Amino acid sequence: MQLKSLAIHACAAALVAALFAIAFLLKPYVRPGVAIAEGAVAPQLVSPVPGLLSGANVAADANSLATGGTITQAIDADGASRLLLRVAADSSGQSFVFQVINDQGNPSVSTGDDRSLDAIGTGRPGQSRVTVASIDTSSGPMAFVVYRSPSDFLRPGFSGDANRNTRTVTIRWRVDGSGSASVLVTILRPSGNGIEK
Repeated sequence: MQLKSLAIHACAAALVAALFAIAFLLKPYVRPGVAIAEGAVAPQLVSPVPGLLSGANVAADANSLATGGTITQAIDADGASRLLLRVAADSSGQSFVFQVINDQGNPSVSTGDDRSLDAIGTGRPGQSRVTVASIDTSSGPMAFVVYRSPSDFLRPGFSGDANRNTRTVTIRWRVDGSGSASVLVTILRPSGNGIEK
């Protein structure tokens, strides 16, 4: 009787272990620095230099935007650098609301401190919050937004900036008014302006 009970417990333990293994294998891989909410799709931050630039702006070709660029999560605080954020969508025409969140965890109210987001093809200074529609690409429907770096690493009123070489902002978005996800952007002090090691 005792052997039978032990066998049942062993089978139950093996079943639980198998279920955990299956759940782990089915769970989408999430890169460090990316928070994924239910129903959201993992994003990619890429540098558009050089292949995704058209003059001074990020090119508007959907297929190039979907596949080009170099994956990164860091940007120089030089006022000129940009990152392209691309997010897979369920279909074209979905409404994505992107917003810059500062390193205090609040929606940014200073494009000077945290800089801004641009919709593709606008070619004008952006805002802390923009709305874009997903479009069809060769890799499926996606939404795109461009993050512009701050022009200065040091922020007025933030004395701690003088003692570090990196700071962060977060780009957060919602899709069709529900579900949300975010990606962390590391802002780098430009080379030659770093603190002493």
